[in-house]
Amino acid sequence: GGPLAAAAVEATLDILRGEGMLDKAVQLEKWMKEELQVPGVKEIRGAGAWIAVVLDRPAKPVAGALMAAGFLVGTATEPNTLRLSPPAILPECAVHLLRDALKTVLNAQEAAA
Repeated sequence: GGPLAAAAVEATLDILRGEGMLDKAVQLEKWMKEELQVPGVKEIRGAGAWIAVVLDRPAKPVAGALMAAGFLVGTATEPNTLRLSPPAILPECAVHLLRDALKTVLNAQEAAA
């Protein structure tokens, strides 16, 4: 606590507001929830740039394939859930690239099954 910590928090909030970071995170959430609805995805939940993608299959092999394709994704304690936490400044075109890679990975796994 104390005045120095309070001033640091206030300065950080001023920057976040001034650069429209909350609005950017809300827009990113909208793009991700719209674009990542592909076959093999059961549900997308979360808020802002913190997104969980629930799959119809185990997430760990999907996460591995996406990482091999250059996407930093994680898994969650739920075995069918991918965890995404991109920067709020992520452009829409990057969401499209993730969507395309996710579709490719899910389709390849479906064909191999």
